[in-house]
Amino acid sequence: MPDRNSVRVRAGSWQLNVKRMRSIFDQVDINGKAYAKNRICRSATEEGICENGDINDVLEAIYTDLASGGAGMIVSGMTEVSETGLFVPGVAVAYHDDYSSRLGGICETMRAEDAVFLVQLTHSGMKSRGLPSPTLAPSAIKTAPDSYAREITAAEIKAIISDFAAAAYKAKLAGAHGVQIHNAHGYLLSTFFSPYTNRRTDIYGGSIENRGRIILEVYDAVRKAVGDDFIVGIKTNCSDLRTPSITIDECVWLLQTLESRGLDYAEISAGIIAKDEAPQLFLPEPQDEDEPVYYRSTAYIADRLRIPVYSVCGWRDPDIMEKYLNQSAIAGISMCRPFICEPGLVNRWKSGDLAKSKCIECFVCGRHSGFAVMCEEAPAGLKAADSFKCVLRSCP
Repeated sequence: MPDRNSVRVRAGSWQLNVKRMRSIFDQVDINGKAYAKNRICRSATEEGICENGDINDVLEAIYTDLASGGAGMIVSGMTEVSETGLFVPGVAVAYHDDYSSRLGGICETMRAEDAVFLVQLTHSGMKSRGLPSPTLAPSAIKTAPDSYAREITAAEIKAIISDFAAAAYKAKLAGAHGVQIHNAHGYLLSTFFSPYTNRRTDIYGGSIENRGRIILEVYDAVRKAVGDDFIVGIKTNCSDLRTPSITIDECVWLLQTLESRGLDYAEISAGIIAKDEAPQLFLPEPQDEDEPVYYRSTAYIADRLRIPVYSVCGWRDPDIMEKYLNQSAIAGISMCRPFICEPGLVNRWKSGDLAKSKCIECFVCGRHSGFAVMCEEAPAGLKAADSFKCVLRSCP
């Protein structure tokens, strides 16, 4: 495979491969459907502030801050596609009648600031908190000391696939650039792919092809609903950090299969987290010095795909970002908590102030008890939400 970071230069009768240093400020071609103005992405961050699931002025203010902050790509907090998979009551839901019209205002803001905007589509499955137990999972499983998930039926699977497609179509109507299918962290789709949570014996369980079937069917339904000109990406685990777990080559198989069907980009994360477990269970892989926790796995995957692959978790320093961008085929870097701390982080870096993010990883923004969509280290941050208590779930 040719080195994606090199360009060919002809000098007389000689041809030389000249290494071109990659910058965080390079554009990223999202499979020919949009150009992110830089390599930095705000990964999906659950704000949990949508009363009754409706997009409101507070959420729009948050995205106005983010859009003007300079990130090349912004992925929304999770949007629930079905009433059977509500994470918490404050999550945005796509099944409300006015979803597209309220989302349209955010999409307009994103386009005005030249930010590629994707809507993350989710069914929370066994992690649903906005519903009485039992919740839904591939197989019956205990999710907390006092709750459990029941095995989802084939008819329910078909309905949820249709819900993903309908939600994606609504995002397109609203003016988003695309959607991101959530296949990580113990939400429904990832629990089908994982042998840890999937113990089925029908066509949705057992072999890798069967465990991946619902993900492929969701993708195909979404693509049919939105057409070929709309970005459809995926967030997926490289490992479940459990025993048994998917393997990294199973992740590659899934992404290569999706790529052959037209997938536009992928973001790589890890971890099956059950209903009442702490986010700190996103355990790091062995690493050297300044290496972010999932860098090696993401680099391995990126080297085996043609579409852009983004790495999430632990990125804080632009110098470190460029170091590893230039050692791999990774296309971009995704962050969550740094943008809670500094919505304008990318603009600060672009201005020449390349000090690393002010985020000190205290995880105040991600505690399980109530808290605000803000950062104690950045009192001048998201003012519109300073007093709005919620239950945030954020990627690292």
